[in-house]
Amino acid sequence: MMRRSLQYAAGILVVLALVVGGTASARTLSMSGVWSMNRGPLVDIPVNGGPVLCIGGGANTGCQGNLKPKDGGIPGAGVANVIGSGVATFTLQYDDFGQSRTVPTTVPVTLITQVQQLKSQFTLQGPGSAAALSALIPSPTPNEMVALNPKFLANAWSQDPGQGARPAANFSWTSGTGAARVKYTAGGNAFGGTMAMMLKGTAVVSVVNGAQLIQQLVGGISNPTFGPQAQGRGYGVVSVDELTGGPVYSTFMFGNSPDGCTNLLGEEFTPPGCEIVTAVGNQVGVGPDDININIGFPWTTGTVTAQVPAGPPGDVETTLTAMGTDSRNVLGFGRITMVAGGTSFRSVSGFRFAALDIVNLTFEGIGTPTLSPPAIATVVSLLLLGGGYMARRRHVSQEA
Repeated sequence: MMRRSLQYAAGILVVLALVVGGTASARTLSMSGVWSMNRGPLVDIPVNGGPVLCIGGGANTGCQGNLKPKDGGIPGAGVANVIGSGVATFTLQYDDFGQSRTVPTTVPVTLITQVQQLKSQFTLQGPGSAAALSALIPSPTPNEMVALNPKFLANAWSQDPGQGARPAANFSWTSGTGAARVKYTAGGNAFGGTMAMMLKGTAVVSVVNGAQLIQQLVGGISNPTFGPQAQGRGYGVVSVDELTGGPVYSTFMFGNSPDGCTNLLGEEFTPPGCEIVTAVGNQVGVGPDDININIGFPWTTGTVTAQVPAGPPGDVETTLTAMGTDSRNVLGFGRITMVAGGTSFRSVSGFRFAALDIVNLTFEGIGTPTLSPPAIATVVSLLLLGGGYMARRRHVSQEA
């Protein structure tokens, strides 16, 4: 009798495991993370302290080409809906990532000799909200809609509508002139998806031309509405940034100290304030308008390489490479790193930039798993039946 009782108890545990497992296949997890955006060797679209060295670091530390933003990328926090086990599918919520510069932030640019400084007042949010995108695009296409419903899954290259133009899990794209190249090598399970960062606001780029200083306004006269960025948004997606020609000054001066400004590659100038423009001479003209054409590709846990050759004087060859990782467990808990590549081309100056975005996410549980009402009813019924069966067996044994 003891053996049969144990078998019955084991049966209840199996059913309980199936019930709990069934409800656990769809769950909500707490998400935290950071989103780093790189255009050329700047590695710092939000302007979070400028690039610093990270030799030996991987994409899971935000490192790109041995450089990363000093104060990290765009922070994120929220919840993620997870379905399945193992390489689980998950979706993120609107506006999980965000950062706003209400006061312009100015940093010197140490890695591009033609650029003196960048003054930014960008506001970023991602994944893009429906309201933000519909205000910009009244009738968004499926490719544009991926900014609103970011979904990550196995074999995303063939399952994700936002990647409909992608020819294969592994591909090598080149621009029409063969000047730029983006290569993808899929990771395990070809995991990935599509998701766009939305950007609004302006930045001023100060460009050196001999003794003169030219200021260009990124975003045109104004950029009041959010625009989806190209990287991560789909396969071969194009976005355009306007650069409005600003004043040209005859001379300029920047902060210094009696001993001069010093810096190592990938480190900020010291003392603080060095290389920041403090005075300009007479305005002698207005610089030309320019257009930045961006081409972006999807997110992957595989390896991405974005490469552009040298262009006009001052435009150096750039190669950026990053590899994603996925260390989540069968419940979807753990860390995942995804990367997305692209290129940028400035039509008037002829400058080209490799582009690479990195998203690091950590998923954790929320509270204690709960059973649905039908599952609870099933468990109660099983326990009552089990209790009745055990009482009956005990009564029969006593009579015997």
